[in-house]
Amino acid sequence: MNVKRILAALLACAIACPACSPSHREDHVSDRSACDLADERSSQPAPANANTRMGPSTATRPADPPASTVEATKPRRIEYKPGITLDYAKLQVEIDAQVILRRGELELFAWSKAPVPKEHETILVVDAKPSDVYAALGLIGLTPGTPPHFDAQTKMPIPATGDRVDVFVRYRKNNRDVEHSICDWAIDKSRDQPLTRRAWVFCGSHPTENGTFAADIEGTLVTVVDFPTSLLSLAETHSESNADLWLVANRDAIPDEGTPVKLILRAFDASK
Repeated sequence: MNVKRILAALLACAIACPACSPSHREDHVSDRSACDLADERSSQPAPANANTRMGPSTATRPADPPASTVEATKPRRIEYKPGITLDYAKLQVEIDAQVILRRGELELFAWSKAPVPKEHETILVVDAKPSDVYAALGLIGLTPGTPPHFDAQTKMPIPATGDRVDVFVRYRKNNRDVEHSICDWAIDKSRDQPLTRRAWVFCGSHPTENGTFAADIEGTLVTVVDFPTSLLSLAETHSESNADLWLVANRDAIPDEGTPVKLILRAFDASK
């Protein structure tokens, strides 16, 4: 294209389209003027909502799957750590455990193997670390509070706080799975009756001065007396003094020692 033809095209554009900007006119580098192109664009149908800014073309982007499909494909059960399973459908943590005691006074329902021995005062033993159980409970949406402790100023015990948790056990009996509250496995000495069903609280133990997790040292996973290292404790206070222990194992309800059990920590449901 020679210079005369370019100048002619620019002059024609200026006459036909006075509103055309200088930068617009400078883009005319072919026999067809920019105004011709603008006319062609103006002849195209406008979007359904001309005031809406158009995003990327949807022709190359797959449609979003229905919400029901997303929900159906979301993992419902996850093997979180060895011996720990997360069940998001039921909002519960399942922990491999074993029966090790069927008679005697109790300070715990479940003890995690730890440097501080407590096999003589717990019904269940687990291999999972309390710190891993702590993380698992957080993953199903539970929030820890504070463990039970003694207030030196008021000289009063302070009960544990935290989200409430139901504690169940599941095991094989007569060739079928049975599940019930772990409260059935204890006798309240003051009433000489099985422990009234109640929830525990996710009090969360605490870190030690050297940065370790206190419940990992003492194995205090599910307790029935006031351990300041407890991961799960009762919402009411109970002395850990041997003279004041209030629960004994319900031998008739507990399966044989060595029986494998699933310890189930389920988010409390007030409707049940």
